[in-house]
Amino acid sequence: MIQQRRKFRQHQYSIIGVNKKMAIILGTLNEDNLEGLPENDIIQALDGKDIVRGREGNDLIQGNLGEDVIYGDQGDDVIQGNEGNDQLFGGEGDDVIQGGAG
Repeated sequence: MIQQRRKFRQHQYSIIGVNKKMAIILGTLNEDNLEGLPENDIIQALDGKDIVRGREGNDLIQGNLGEDVIYGDQGDDVIQGNEGNDQLFGGEGDDVIQGGAG
């Protein structure tokens, strides 16, 4: 497993673990622009107005707080907006979209 921190537009996010099957990506308490890897991902955007793209693979994407825009893109994704007035888009594949309290 690899753990790394990357800067993206003045903010940091964490890639907690990566292997050939899955990546785990965590946002910050600020506005983030997060993009998954070509593999299966777990992406948690946390707080702020976030833009998230799952890309390829079967992804679990969680928006949490803030007004998020989430794109599942390709693959069979589970997209959870949670709190906030979110915009959720599936894409190619059999997706499950759960809006939440926003």
